[in-house]
Amino acid sequence: MKFRATLVELACMRQFSCIIHTLSKLSKTCVLRICDDRLYFIVPEDHSIPHRISVWCILHKNEFFNSYVMVGDGEKNEIFLEFSSDMLSSSLNSIKANSNVLSLKIKLTHKVAPCITLELALASATGSQICTHDVPVLIIPKKEWDDYKEPTITDYNVSIQMPGTKIVKNIVDKLRKISSKVTITATSRGTFSMLGKTTSASIEVHFKDLIVKKLRDAGLKQIPFYGCYENSFSFDDSLNIIHTYQISATSPSASVCVEIKKISQFLTCDSINASIMVCNIVADHMLHMSLSHNGFALNYYMMAVEE
Repeated sequence: MKFRATLVELACMRQFSCIIHTLSKLSKTCVLRICDDRLYFIVPEDHSIPHRISVWCILHKNEFFNSYVMVGDGEKNEIFLEFSSDMLSSSLNSIKANSNVLSLKIKLTHKVAPCITLELALASATGSQICTHDVPVLIIPKKEWDDYKEPTITDYNVSIQMPGTKIVKNIVDKLRKISSKVTITATSRGTFSMLGKTTSASIEVHFKDLIVKKLRDAGLKQIPFYGCYENSFSFDDSLNIIHTYQISATSPSASVCVEIKKISQFLTCDSINASIMVCNIVADHMLHMSLSHNGFALNYYMMAVEE
């Protein structure tokens, strides 16, 4: 097995560092799946048997890496590694603090034990310096690869584009002071709300006129929905097609109650320059939050809890 990749653009290095920092807030350990065209960072949910994935993050090599070489195991030509996300995140701290980082090299090495070796080239008055970090890894055997398959959940009741991460994080942090749970609701009219309760009071925050990505009709079929409209049509510029919908006057909605701590941890991603954050709801069962930007996508799956 072989893996070697290099980043030389400071923006890409900082984005990579922010993604790893976010992953370290979500779990102490992480699985890295290395393919010939992308990297996957995977976090299984604690104590779930069989493994249930809580984090699924994809980085495309062409958007991040200036050079990328890998030789994997088996016909699939892949490598699976488990590592400490905290250790990898701390190894990248100097990227956030310095603007004199020239490059970041990531290699799979064997130093007494298998490691991910990070080599940071730093500019200095006398030339350049190399700072090396070794993060121990566990090689996951092929017989266990099926435990880390991508979640295939398509039965969402509503998928809605959320407000900016900083706004949502500010509200979640305030709700967290009064409650350990939050009820998330989205409607086909583009309304998104968060409800926190105590024994003596309830606080609910509403956002209106958001873009609805998908909703499910009465026949349990997913249909696309490109906006929040009073009328029953929308226009897709890319295809020059008018999509028609039958929107009920009662404005179908879906709600799910989850641990507010988990949402707060995920929203540490506000340091990531994501262009879109989408909330997908399976009513009373699951909340799936997704961040995407050029070259990467970060998905977080939270199971429902009792209100």
